[in-house]
Amino acid sequence: MTRYALLRLWLVVPTLAGVLLFVFALLELVPGDPAVVFLGENATPEAVASLREELGLDRPLPVRLFDYGWDVLRGDLGQSIFQREPVLDIVLRRLPATLELAFASFLLAVLSGVALGTMAALWRGSFLDVAASAVAQLGVSMPVFWLGILLMAWLSVDWGWLPAVGRGEPLVSALTSGDIRALTDALAHLVLPTVTLAIHHAAVISRLVRASMLTTLHEEYVVAAHARGLTLSHVTAAHALSNAILPVLSVLGVRFGALLGGAVLTESIFGWPGLGQLAVTAISERDLPLVQGVVLIFALMFILVNLLVDLAHASLDPRIRFATLKAHA
Repeated sequence: MTRYALLRLWLVVPTLAGVLLFVFALLELVPGDPAVVFLGENATPEAVASLREELGLDRPLPVRLFDYGWDVLRGDLGQSIFQREPVLDIVLRRLPATLELAFASFLLAVLSGVALGTMAALWRGSFLDVAASAVAQLGVSMPVFWLGILLMAWLSVDWGWLPAVGRGEPLVSALTSGDIRALTDALAHLVLPTVTLAIHHAAVISRLVRASMLTTLHEEYVVAAHARGLTLSHVTAAHALSNAILPVLSVLGVRFGALLGGAVLTESIFGWPGLGQLAVTAISERDLPLVQGVVLIFALMFILVNLLVDLAHASLDPRIRFATLKAHA
């Protein structure tokens, strides 16, 4: 397992290089002069020249690329043009809110998706299976922004059960402080964006789990377990589910990446002060260094989660380790 982990860490290096190149290209691919794009056509030549120097646009392209990569390695993501402070400081202030929302949504999506898919497979052809399939189809096809607005109108505006926008006390702080009122407020603000972001991914996961479970339930070792008189719940928990979940585990990293993309819309809808809302603001203000910083952090989160999922998958399924090590021998 150690060799596999080291190999996966090594394979992350070219991925990181590609991410840095892509993020650097965001500034280079802006139509026209990025300094003019931010300042406007009526900006004075002196102001344009000053901003070009600040962005490093007065230097040759290879030099800019090398300097950008070196700065990122040192933790310097540049300075926000609009807010006039380091991009890293701005991003780190917003990062905890996005992590809270992303992991709460991911956990809800995985737990509900696995539960729904397992029940649909165990009672295949029943009303429960049909209902679960219908719910999954609805969840897959429903746009995130439409679902968010619908839930807000229903549960917040009409019924007044949950706050519509904003974030309460940070969940970790509320948990560690022992303040029940702060914890309740934090959870109340977290419910709507979490459910909105999780539903689509829960639907996708439930369909994958159902298909995998149906295949696993017909395997010889599962049939043999039934023949020995083991109960359905024991066979499912001890034999079928643990093996059926392996193919699903391999796509969870991709689902997390898609979830991060959905966070941009979700945070904007509910006024959640995270990186998604920051990205929308930076784009509207044409703050290119800040856009680069947000994209880079999102990409690093995606790479890290995929790495952890791959390591977890390989630890549960030795075939993955052997195949990967053999391919890179």
